[in-house]
Amino acid sequence: MQHAGIAEEWWRMGSPLVHFEFVADNPEALAEFYRKLFDWTIGEFEGGMEYWSVTTGSTPGGGIAKRERPEQMQTIYFDVPSIDDYLQKARALGAKVISEKSAVGEMGWAALIADPDGNLVGLWELNPKWMEQQQSQ
Repeated sequence: MQHAGIAEEWWRMGSPLVHFEFVADNPEALAEFYRKLFDWTIGEFEGGMEYWSVTTGSTPGGGIAKRERPEQMQTIYFDVPSIDDYLQKARALGAKVISEKSAVGEMGWAALIADPDGNLVGLWELNPKWMEQQQSQ
């Protein structure tokens, strides 16, 4: 199985970094900054929210979102086989769950934790049915 040109065996190894998300008061201006700095391809998301999709030319890709709260910060997401299991494990290790598992369209599920030092970490669980649909297109 392939994911964005990456073999499934690698994709599932060791909870790799799979997505990053910057937040900004002016996402369009920040998008322009990263376009010019790294030559990234960045386009406004057409899903009814202020969000810009970032293509870096390799994995991981990311996004730029409108800042909703003053304390909101960037987030990195790690792929895990089961968000439910990892939330339980994170709690046992002293993390605070910021947002429980929630669907991200049909692509998969996400959750947010704060590690024991307060760093925001995203957990991502890919929906295998969505992946199969993408590969059959």
